[in-house]
Amino acid sequence: MMTNLKSVFSASVSVLNADLSLDVQATIETALKVEKLGVSPSFLGSTSMSQFLQISDKKKLIKEILKKKFKNLLIGTGCNSLHDTINLIRYSLDQGYKGAFLIMNPAYGSPEDMGVYNFFSNIQKAVPCQIVLYNFSKLGNYTFSHTILKKLLDEFGTTAFVGMKDSSGNCWDKLKIKNFSMLVGNEINLLKNLENGGS
Repeated sequence: MMTNLKSVFSASVSVLNADLSLDVQATIETALKVEKLGVSPSFLGSTSMSQFLQISDKKKLIKEILKKKFKNLLIGTGCNSLHDTINLIRYSLDQGYKGAFLIMNPAYGSPEDMGVYNFFSNIQKAVPCQIVLYNFSKLGNYTFSHTILKKLLDEFGTTAFVGMKDSSGNCWDKLKIKNFSMLVGNEINLLKNLENGGS
């Protein structure tokens, strides 16, 4: 399944068991109910509490997601670790996923431009894939600069970096990049973003 970024996406709720492991089936059933309302699910992002889930639960969820007939979806990784991020992307691709991954920079410390560039560059070098950059300074302690976005696009192109979810609010109404989907992180800016040519 290829991800159609001309959609409205909502973070999919992660339903937990009593032992705080992921209830995979309940998580998927909830996402299917939301999809019936016309909203595409985004799994394993920040609101999905992905950073609190173990890798094995994430893999179980990805495997089961891909057995369902979702019309459209995004899969995140929710990992600060470069190697865990690459591991989950490779696993998803091996399971047959052909869509885009929503990925935020590592959130610990004080990320700087070149550190963020290296993180995403190393992902693409290890496992070429479609990435939607998650610009969310409140959680990621970093706001994407136009310089780093341009550097990534110049090196890897819009077939690798296919869009951005801009929850920081510094890019969506200022950057117009051909074949690059700009999504806003809140409903307040949704209509204006569409009027500006965003996704």
